[in-house]
Formats: sequence, C-alpha cells, structure tokens
Amino acid sequence: MLEDLYLKITDSAKNHNFGYHHYTNMRSYINMSKTEHFFLSRLDKMNDKLEQFKIDSARKNRTYILSLSYGRNENIAMWALYCIPKEEAVRITFTKNSFNNYLGDAGDIAFKVENFQVKKDVQYRIESLTSIDVLYKSEKDNALKHGGEYITADGNDLNGRFLGAVKNMAWSYENEVRIIIILASDTDEYPEKIAIPITNELIKDMKLKFGPWTTIKAKENLISELKKLRDYWNIGNPSVSFINGTVAYKSLCDYCKGPYIPKTSEIVKL
Repeated sequence: MLEDLYLKITDSAKNHNFGYHHYTNMRSYINMSKTEHFFLSRLDKMNDKLEQFKIDSARKNRTYILSLSYGRNENIAMWALYCIPKEEAVRITFTKNSFNNYLGDAGDIAFKVENFQVKKDVQYRIESLTSIDVLYKSEKDNALKHGGEYITADGNDLNGRFLGAVKNMAWSYENEVRIIIILASDTDEYPEKIAIPITNELIKDMKLKFGPWTTIKAKENLISELKKLRDYWNIGNPSVSFINGTVAYKSLCDYCKGPYIPKTSEIVKL
C-alpha cells in the first residue's frame, strides 16, 4: 500500500500539464536571476512546523525543499502569503517538459547559501533528488488528501520515505509539488539553505507574471534589472495577474498593528 502511494505521488509530480509555478517577490527573483541558482530551505525551516515531526527520520537535518505549485488557475492565497511585499509580487512558471528535463540535469552537487550568496567553495554531495506531490494529512482522522482525491490510508503509517511529503490539511489549498534533495551524510554541519544551478533550458522556458497588486514602478525596476543580465533572462513581456484590479488588499488596521488600547466604555468590570 505505501509503495503504491509513494509511486503515485512521485509519478503525478512529473505530470502537471498546466505547468509548475513559484510565487515569490522581486528581490528573490532578481537574486535567482543573478546567481542562476535555486535556493532550497532545510526541512526544519519550512513554514509548516508540524511536518518535521510527522515522520521520524535521521535525515531531517539534511533534507531540503524547493516548493512549487501546480494548477490551471492562479491562487490568490499564494499571492498574498508568499509574495511579500505585495507591490513586488511575481510568479514564475515553467512547463512539464522543461521541469522533467531539469530533474535529470540538476547535477549531484549543491552549494552553501550565505547572506543570499552562493558559496561555490562550500560544496555538498547530493544523495538523492526527487520530485513529489505533497500529501495533506487530517489531524481529525489521519486521512490523506492528494489533489482532489482522499486516500484511504492512515497518515500515521507513513515511513521515512515520505519525509518532506506530508503537511497539515490546512495547507491543501497550495497544491504543492516539491523538489526534495537529501544531502549525503558525510559532514557534521548542514546549512539552512543550499543552492543548485538552474539550467539554460529551464531559464529560457520560464514565464513571468506580475501579481495583482504589483506597482508600475516595481515592474519597471525589475525589467531594468533583467536587462543587465544575460539575454535569455529578458523574458519578453511579462503577463499580469488576471485578478489585477479586481481584489482589494486590506492593509493592517490600527488594531492589527497593536497594541490595542480599549476605550474606557469598552472595559468590562468584573
């Protein structure tokens, strides 16, 4: 049962016909463009703090994640959660073919990332590199969700092979597909982030989209930065989010900025 499930989520991870998306901000995108590397975060630094405890494994401290999203449509929650500041939101997309080719061409060496710079003199051997669709686990009955399908398997039975592939059901709106790298166990210290080179094919295939609240000034600045780089980073005319101008984004109110001081009339005496 577990073997079939693992094969299912690794196979489906390579077959998303509407592409693979990465929601981010312009600073991260420009840095990726300048270094020509993807940055991956260590599993214990991911935003779902529960996932690192779901599966007991000695490989946790050397497991790294690059998070992508799949699906035909834009995801407004992803725009709001991962593209901060909202005025500098971008999404990059590449096709199924270039994604799968990249998995075979990414190489077997990763580099340390320090202060957003790739340290080519600090290298790590890659033990394994896989792509996998994330499973979402219900805390109520331990059922698993994959895409729009609920799987009749107990999430508590998952073994170490599923490390990095299970998140809380609350994150299921992300439709996440991950590149998971496990480094070889031949060092005592593993950095918070590692980098792997981006191939020319993947760069040329990338499509850029501006977010629904991206400002004109930010767009102009990004295009200016791209023109300073190699020709194939000048990605034509980026498209704009289809929800541009149709959704109001609430800024922090005084209460959210806090601390909130109640008026005298609001104080209840016990």
